Amino acid sequence: MSLHAEMLDWLENAPRPAKRSWDVTDAIPTEYRGTLFRSALESAWARTLDHYGITDWQFEPDTVRLASGQRYVPDFWIEGLRTWIEVKGPHMQRADKARAFAREQGPSVIVLLGFPSIERNLGPAARPHSMQWIDAHGYDARFALCGECGAWQWLRPQLSRACRRCNSACNSMLAKPGEMEFIPAQDEPYSLMRNDLCPGFALTTASTATLKRFRRR
Repeated sequence: MSLHAEMLDWLENAPRPAKRSWDVTDAIPTEYRGTLFRSALESAWARTLDHYGITDWQFEPDTVRLASGQRYVPDFWIEGLRTWIEVKGPHMQRADKARAFAREQGPSVIVLLGFPSIERNLGPAARPHSMQWIDAHGYDARFALCGECGAWQWLRPQLSRACRRCNSACNSMLAKPGEMEFIPAQDEPYSLMRNDLCPGFALTTASTATLKRFRRR
């Protein structure tokens, strides 16, 4: 089972008391770049996007009416990448709405569920916090760097490896969840530690060599 599948299974099925110890959605509102976020986790995702040069994000730009009639407000819209990100804590509220929204958007638009980082011990050269996400539509979404325009982005390599900004082919390595650095909100030590996970929840760790290759780019 892949890392993101294991993580999703735990988030949906772990006992509530186990989740409460690191429920970051209870955090007080956090301001970053002139935007007031409801939680430090949302602001951390904004910082992480900026870290990779994805600065054209918009926070909650629109209210969507789903086919079911429900109202839904996705967290982040990145127009240049045609990508939505719904930031999720362990409560998994609105996850069903995000999946329904992804189905209605179709395969040309990427809808991601973004989670708290998982802190790992990968050696002195590795980053302590790593990005965690799943594709709400069920695809194996990867994080990639375009060799032509230098844009970081999520791709669905099963469908296309074309850069979502310049349309050039992205033939570089495609990072899985857990292989790229996550930038925590300032003074917010909320990352999910492996010791906090339910018994038997085994994580597949990314190699230190993979992290080094990505940081050299």
